[in-house]
Amino acid sequence: MRTLRSFLDTLKIDPSLVADICSSPLDREFARKVIGLEVLEVKVFTEGVETLAQRDLLQELSCDYAQGYYFYKALTVKAAEKIIIKQRNE
Repeated sequence: MRTLRSFLDTLKIDPSLVADICSSPLDREFARKVIGLEVLEVKVFTEGVETLAQRDLLQELSCDYAQGYYFYKALTVKAAEKIIIKQRNE
């Protein structure tokens, strides 16, 4: 028998949902439900996190992974490599 796990291991929440997650009860509830799928051993990845409030809410909802301008602006590969090398050497 095939399980959900054999089809799906990560769900990505689109940045358009995250944009209003702090002000829209509907968006917040949807995110809560999606993140709640972790009981099915599905990891949830959120894109478009731009504010501390968004990050805090997603953390409160137990989101597994997040990315966005709040954490870092978009970088070229070369710039990202420099940052990673610098952090490893610290």
